[in-house]
Amino acid sequence: MPKASPKSRARTRDTHNTATPPTAEVLTGSSLHRVTEILAALNSGQPVTATTLARRLQVSRSTIMRDIETLRSTLGVELEYDPPKHTYRLTRSSPSLPLFRLDPHEAIALALAGRMAGGGADSPLGRMIRAMLRKVAPVFGGAVTLALDSVDQIISTQGTAGAAADEDMVFFFPLVEAILQRRVVRLDYTKPGAARPEKRLVHPLHITEYQKRFRLIAWDTARREVRNFRLSRIRAMESTGGFYEPPAGFDLAAYLRGSLGAFAGEKEFEVRIALDAHAAAYARDTPWHPSQQLKELRGGGAEITLRVNHATDVTIAVLRWGRHAEVLAPADLRKTVREELTATLARYRR
Repeated sequence: MPKASPKSRARTRDTHNTATPPTAEVLTGSSLHRVTEILAALNSGQPVTATTLARRLQVSRSTIMRDIETLRSTLGVELEYDPPKHTYRLTRSSPSLPLFRLDPHEAIALALAGRMAGGGADSPLGRMIRAMLRKVAPVFGGAVTLALDSVDQIISTQGTAGAAADEDMVFFFPLVEAILQRRVVRLDYTKPGAARPEKRLVHPLHITEYQKRFRLIAWDTARREVRNFRLSRIRAMESTGGFYEPPAGFDLAAYLRGSLGAFAGEKEFEVRIALDAHAAAYARDTPWHPSQQLKELRGGGAEITLRVNHATDVTIAVLRWGRHAEVLAPADLRKTVREELTATLARYRR
């Protein structure tokens, strides 16, 4: 009996036996790399055989056969072996692994988690996570790239490590969709100290995170101004079916830039605060606000100057430092802090 030629033996080895398929493999780091490479080869339009793939990926032919079966049966990639052309081919286009496709909600959650865990988008770790997500975007599908490109316009964070509270997430993604689509929504919202929620018709503009809690920045149609709404205080939400245009002249970057914490306003003003040596040491290490300018004082103290657009968080910060901080300007903020301290002292005289 004549010997088969090397070419004919290769063809015989690469014939796919559909009667007894190899067992599909559970994906690990190495097998995920292989199936991704195999899928890329199939998408290239070039001839693909188990023998050439085994040589290229430096594994056995049986391993490649298991990977092909994993693509077919576990990941749902539609492919077949074409005997006349001696190649595997896709019967339906599959540019990325179907198992790893993410829907827009999952992609935004992934991009946001990467930012918060990384200490913010502009931190070294945040930039590294963003670069990593862009590398895996072809595997996870286009939703990741879209999320990375749009998350800055939808959400701002302080890079606070840890998970947001469950009650913040009930309306998180419906609000994300309303922001993206510029839809007018009606909220049932409970203000602090209120017994019952009230109706608020708003134009959702942005979601911001502070100390692991999310707040909606929205145009309040009744009050005709931009307001902050804590997501955990929203009791119900519905779309009105209407659409909106962002308020004329509203500068989101300036609005966020002037905020010291949970509150924000429209017009920036200057605040000067004197700190003793104890408080100044912390202010040098951790500035109160990105705008902080620090002037050294005798005895180790310091005077800090801030540019903010709302006084409430400044008042809270000064009161938190007690005798270690003193408001120098503006006069109305100094008066507010003095009145709060006087009222607090009166409580302890009872």
